[in-house]
Amino acid sequence: MSDRQGEGLPEGNDDRGALQSDLEAFFAVSLSLMTITDLDGRFLRANQAFHELLGHDPASMVGAYAIDYLHPDDIPQTKDAFSRLAEGATVINFVNRFRDADNRYHSLEWQARARDGKVYASSVDATERLALENQIDEDRTFLQDVIDALPTPIFVKDWQGRFTMVNQTLAAVFGVPTEAIIGKTDADFSPRPEEIEAFLLDDQEVLNSGKSKFIPEEPVTDSNGQQRWLQTTKIPLQLNLPPEKRRLVGVATDITHRKQRQDKAEQASQAKSLFVANMSHEIRTPLNAIIGFGDLLSQSSLNASQRECLDNIQSSSQLLLGIINDVLDFSKIESGKLEMENRPFRLEELLEQQRALFARQADEKGLAFVLRRDPRLPEAAYGDALRLKQVMTNLVSNAIKFTHRGTVSVELNGEYESHRQCRLCIEVTDTGIGMSEDQLANLFNAFTQADISTTRRYGGTGLGLVISHQLTELMGGQLTVDSEPDKGTRFRVALPLTVASMQDNPGSQEMAHLSLEGCRILVAEDNRINQTLIKRILTRFDAEVILVNNGQEALDACWTQTFDAILMDLQMPQMDGFDATRAIRMNGFRMPIIAISASVFADERQRAERAGVMAHLGKPIDADELGRLLDNYLRDC
Repeated sequence: MSDRQGEGLPEGNDDRGALQSDLEAFFAVSLSLMTITDLDGRFLRANQAFHELLGHDPASMVGAYAIDYLHPDDIPQTKDAFSRLAEGATVINFVNRFRDADNRYHSLEWQARARDGKVYASSVDATERLALENQIDEDRTFLQDVIDALPTPIFVKDWQGRFTMVNQTLAAVFGVPTEAIIGKTDADFSPRPEEIEAFLLDDQEVLNSGKSKFIPEEPVTDSNGQQRWLQTTKIPLQLNLPPEKRRLVGVATDITHRKQRQDKAEQASQAKSLFVANMSHEIRTPLNAIIGFGDLLSQSSLNASQRECLDNIQSSSQLLLGIINDVLDFSKIESGKLEMENRPFRLEELLEQQRALFARQADEKGLAFVLRRDPRLPEAAYGDALRLKQVMTNLVSNAIKFTHRGTVSVELNGEYESHRQCRLCIEVTDTGIGMSEDQLANLFNAFTQADISTTRRYGGTGLGLVISHQLTELMGGQLTVDSEPDKGTRFRVALPLTVASMQDNPGSQEMAHLSLEGCRILVAEDNRINQTLIKRILTRFDAEVILVNNGQEALDACWTQTFDAILMDLQMPQMDGFDATRAIRMNGFRMPIIAISASVFADERQRAERAGVMAHLGKPIDADELGRLLDNYLRDC
């Protein structure tokens, strides 16, 4: 030590000597490497730790230069450090590689300061720590390489929504380099506040709950305003920490193209539905007149020849209506828009309808038509009676169509599963032409029939059985078939039903003669023939009828006249029934408005109800159903 090393020590010789002794002891026993050099890096003193850690004799190091022990690559920066020390700078956390007695290099981390021409320095062996840090860096680089190689966007976020790790795929979504994302949030890239808020809420939900969250689809808008769609799973990390210190990893799938295809498919489906609805309107409008005038004509006196012609007209009209209904039902089932009802009905009604529809037809073909009901079945049940009758009608119609001799039977069987639940079994059996196994395999495929020749021989769309099969499944049941060529066919419908009491079931009531005398009814209908038909029907009920051609005329008429009810066609020129109804309601008129429409889609009914319609009647118009509706609303007219 130099003569001036005692500066600043207490002036008492004993105290100075004690402190000097303590400093010497501290220098000797320190676990850190401690040394004193001149400004050129020549060792003046070194402590015992050099021997213990590196194997060098401290005495032998005195007079040697530090650079004699360094890795050649580290000499330039070490010289530079000495130069900075000579200029009065402090060197902290400076690392170089120092050779030990066995010629192995150790990474030493130095802290040093110069004073009075000498450099006082200490260091620790940081070899293991730096090796570990290097390994961590390598592992981090490897992990980054792995996630960069993945084609799906991957990211890690903290509580504030800041990105702490992202891969190149996510960077491509944002349209910026990966390093530009680290430390930023979604708010730095997405211009849409609603997206940013949704991301942060999802992030904090995952971090708070400690549970993963799957997000089927979420929009992501980049800084250029281009929107993409991701399907994302967010997984919490570091669950041992408080929520605000946790992180989450997100793994996403870019579903933009899938979303675009889905949107195009939905647009195509909507276009198809609109086309079907328009076709329904165009076909049902004239068909409404044919069937309606046929019903009116059937109530007049006709000779045998006229009656036969009328029967043929009505039969053909009902056949055409059945084909239209099949196409509409298939379209609604395919788009998932068919709604099932759950109302009480009498089971006997199922057989009564089949008897009314097909008894005469079976008799004309010389077939025995047998209908049976197991007396143990309940009298009434909850379900969709209309759809169940539709299934039975399809099955019975086919049985009679494809049977030339023998018997067609319809049987209702079943069993109770509990006092409120039963399982209904409907069997339709015939002795007709039957089907082979190959024909049965395609039986429930759309637009096909068991044999291609049957289309010409028997007619039909090939949809009846497909619809029956789908309707049965929608009602929670099964439709099965057994058949052999030339031996006949048996269809079996099995479905669960909830038992209803007779008090629940109003039963089917025939419409008695209805008188609406004194009631003034406005009819808004653009088709002249349908105007005449509706007026004829209402005249039968003794109502006073006022006709207009469109919605605007209906609105104008409400300001100048008083009406007890309005029958409103929904598709009309100039102003349609939706806008007219909405305008009538907005102007304070509260009379019942009944929509009449050739469209039978549920969304149109809902749209009409939102406009202010109180009931909906589909075309072709059923006179009795119209009478019941008017009687319900105009009973006190």
